[in-house]
Amino acid sequence: QGLIATHRDRFDFWAWSRQALGTPGLLLGWTPMLRNKVRTTAASNLKKYLASRPTS
Repeated sequence: QGLIATHRDRFDFWAWSRQALGTPGLLLGWTPMLRNKVRTTAASNLKKYLASRPTS
């Protein structure tokens, strides 16, 4: 069907968090706490988005 089943990216999380979150990212971007919070929020937003789309 041409749908993406899985996708993985690799990047420097600390560098991203400094750019995206500013000072909090600079101070906390290296911690597992912030990484897990971002991961959880992204997964939740993706789940909401997928639920809002009509199934075909």
